Amino acid sequence: MAISSAPWEKWELDAQFFTALTQWTKENPETSLDRVLINVDLVIQHGREFFEAIPDGGFPARGLVKALAHLIKLGKTIATANSDVEAFAKAVVQWVNEIKAAFEATQRKWWNNHLTSTTWKNLAGIRFTTGAHSYRHEQNFVIEMVLKQVDRRWSLSGIKNKLQVNEEVADFKARIAEARAKNIMERLEDDAEKEARRRYVEQMLSMHEVQNASYVGQGKPPCDKDTRIDVLKEIMAWVEDVTQRSQNFLWLTGDPGCGKSAVTASIARICKDRSCLWAQFFINRNNIDTTNPNAYFPSIARQLAEHSDDVELKIHDRLKAKPSLADEMSSEQAMGIFIDAIRVASRLDPKMPVVIVIDGLDETDRKRLKSTADIFSHLFDALVEYPNAKVFISSRTEDNIRSPFARTMDSTRVKHLHLDINAEASIRDVSAFFRRKIAQIVSDNDLDWQIWPGEERMDLLTKRAAGLFIWAVTAAKFFEEQVESWGTECLDDLLDNLNSDGMSDINTLYNLILSITYKKKTDDWAFESFRRLIGAIATLHEPLCLDDIKQLLHLQRSKSASPADVFKFVKDPRTVLVTGTGVIDGRTVPRIHKSFFEFITSDGRVDSHFRVDVMSSHLELGFACLRQFPSVRTAVFADKMPAVFRHAFRFMSSHMLEGLGTTSGIGLPIESQGERDLHKFENLLRRPMSKENAAPVFVAFSQNRASVRVSIGAKARAWDIIHGLDMNRLEFKPKNTLHFEDGFAAALGILPPNGRHVVFRSQSNSSICFWDTDSETVTR
Repeated sequence: MAISSAPWEKWELDAQFFTALTQWTKENPETSLDRVLINVDLVIQHGREFFEAIPDGGFPARGLVKALAHLIKLGKTIATANSDVEAFAKAVVQWVNEIKAAFEATQRKWWNNHLTSTTWKNLAGIRFTTGAHSYRHEQNFVIEMVLKQVDRRWSLSGIKNKLQVNEEVADFKARIAEARAKNIMERLEDDAEKEARRRYVEQMLSMHEVQNASYVGQGKPPCDKDTRIDVLKEIMAWVEDVTQRSQNFLWLTGDPGCGKSAVTASIARICKDRSCLWAQFFINRNNIDTTNPNAYFPSIARQLAEHSDDVELKIHDRLKAKPSLADEMSSEQAMGIFIDAIRVASRLDPKMPVVIVIDGLDETDRKRLKSTADIFSHLFDALVEYPNAKVFISSRTEDNIRSPFARTMDSTRVKHLHLDINAEASIRDVSAFFRRKIAQIVSDNDLDWQIWPGEERMDLLTKRAAGLFIWAVTAAKFFEEQVESWGTECLDDLLDNLNSDGMSDINTLYNLILSITYKKKTDDWAFESFRRLIGAIATLHEPLCLDDIKQLLHLQRSKSASPADVFKFVKDPRTVLVTGTGVIDGRTVPRIHKSFFEFITSDGRVDSHFRVDVMSSHLELGFACLRQFPSVRTAVFADKMPAVFRHAFRFMSSHMLEGLGTTSGIGLPIESQGERDLHKFENLLRRPMSKENAAPVFVAFSQNRASVRVSIGAKARAWDIIHGLDMNRLEFKPKNTLHFEDGFAAALGILPPNGRHVVFRSQSNSSICFWDTDSETVTR
C-alpha cells in the first residue's frame, strides 16, 4: 500500500518483487538491500542527499529505501526519536530479507510461488496492525503513518516547531501501542479459540485413536539398502506427479513374505524426509488395536489435524455437527473426517503432495475386513479434483479386498502395483540382499568365499529364495545363529540342506529350521514350552517384552518347580521370531511374521510337536491375566500401571472368549459346584479386617474397558488402561462392596488373606462368579 502523495515509487511485496530482489542481490552483492540502507544512513549523517546512495539501473527496492530514508532523515531532527527510527528501519529491512530468504527456499522445491507458513510466523515481530489478513497491508501500515507526517512536514520550509513534532511522534507511538494492545487481545482470543478447537478434536478422536501406528512404532523396518530400487522409484514418481492425469490411490499387493511392509515403510520414510507425509497407519496383527477398523480414520484424522489449523477446523466442524461420526467406521465417517480433511490439506498447496500411507489392510479384523475394504473402494473417485492427494494402501490380494476393489477400481484413479516374486527385479533384489548377508558371515568368520559357500552353491541358494525376501532373511538369520551355537563346521551341512529339492517353499524352510533346532530335544517339556511360549507371542493382543511375558505366563514344569527360563526358550527358536537387532534380553519384544503364524497354527504343514492351538493359547492367556489380579493392589500406589496389569485388565475377557470360541458372556469355564447368592458374597467381603486378614481389593471396569478403578481399603485410584496412566490423584473413599459407579459395567473383588479367590459381578448379569486362581476353577 504506497502513498500517492509521497516522493517515492510505489512498491508491493509480491512474488515479482522478491524474484527481482533475489536476482539483483545475486548480480550485485555489494548493493544488497541491507548494505544500501547502511550507506543511506551514513550519507544522511554527513549531511548529503541520500539519493546518491541508492543504486540506479533497476534496483527493485528503490521505492522502499526512499521511504525509509525520509523516515531516517526525519528522525535525525528529533533527538528522542533518532534511535527508535533507525532501529525500526533496520527491522523493516531485516524482515524483508527474511521473507526473501523463505521465498528463495520455496523456489528450490516443488511447491514454489507459495510462501510457507513458517515465514508467516517469522513476521510476528513486525506485524502491528489489527484485523489485517494480507501481509502486504500490514508491512506498510507503520511506515504509512510516519511518512504521512514526513510528507506533510517536508512541504514546509523546515521543521520550526520541534515541540509540535515531538507531540505528533508521541501521538503516533500511542496509536501504535493501542493497535498493538488490540492486536494482542485478538491474538489471545484467536489462540483460546484454537486451543478449545484442538482440545475438542483431541477428545473426540482419542477414544478411538491408536497412539503409535507408525512404521517405527509397529516394528516395520524399511527396505534394506540398495533393494527395491525400481519399485520405490516408480512409487515416488506417482507421489510426485500432481498433474491432472495422476491417480489419487496406489494399491500395492504381493505374495506373503515378498516385502510389502518394507516397501511401504520405505515410502513413509522417504515422504517424511520430504515433508509430504501427512499420516501413516501400519496395521499389525501383533497389536489388536491396529486391527480394529474403527481406529483407522480417527487415527489418520488426528495426524492430519496436527499438520494444519485449516484441516483441524474442518474436522472440528464435522465432529461438532455430528459427534457420533467418530464412533464407528462407515462411509459417512470416511467422507467426513478422512476425505474432506484430505481435500482441505490438498488445497493448501496444489503443487505439494499430501501423502497418507496405510499398510497391511489384509490384517484387519477378519470379521470386519470385507466391509472395511468395501468402504475404501467407494473412496476411489472422491479425490478426482485434487491430483496432489495421494493415498497409498498395501495388502495381500485376498478375495475380501480384491472383490470390492475390482468393482470400483478405475486405472485413471487407482494405480495397482504387484510385487511379483518371479519378476526379474524381485529375484535380483533378493539375490543381492542374500549375497550381502552371506558375505558378512564369510567376513565375520574368516572364511574363503570360494570354499564356502562357493559360487555354484550360492547361485543355487539364491534360486531357492525365489524372489522371496522372508525366505532369504530367515535363511541368513539361521546361518548366523547356527554358527554362533555350533561353529563354522555346521555350515556345509546347513547349506546342503537348504539347497535340497523342495526347499523353496517357506513352510518347508520353517520345518527344517525347527527340526534342526530341536533335533537333540527328547524331553516333552521342551516342546510344550515351545508351544505355550510361541502360542502366547502369537495370540497376545498387544506386544509385550520378554520380562512381561515371563511374569504373565509364569511357565512351570510343575506347581512346585521353579519358573522356566523364558530367555533360553526364546533363544532356541529365535530364527523364526522378529526380535530386532542386538542381544535378546528382558526388554526384547518378540514378534512373529504372518507367514510363520499361518505355518505354526496350520494343520498338516507343521509337525505336531510344534503346532500351536490358537484357542488353547487364548484360554491360557485368559487365566494368566486372571492370576494377575491378586497382585493388583500394587497398582493403587504405582505411578504408572505395569504393562502386565494393563494387559490383564484390557484383554482378560477377550482372551477367555476367544479361547472358548464364543462372542458373549463372561467367557469362563463354569463347573457346577453349588449356588452362592449375592448377599453371601457381599457379607464375606464386609467381614472385619485384621493384620492376618488384609483388606480386599476391588476392581471396577468401564463398559469399553478403557478405564479401571482399583480400590483397597479406603484408598482408590482410577486408571486409563489404554496408556497405563493415572486418571486422578489417590483418593480416600471407603469401598468394600461390589458396587457399580456410573459408566462401569463389571466389578471384581480379590479376597484376603492370600488373594487366591476372586469374586466377579457383571452389571448385565445378576449372577456372581467365584474364582480360585490356583486351581483355575470357577463356580457360579
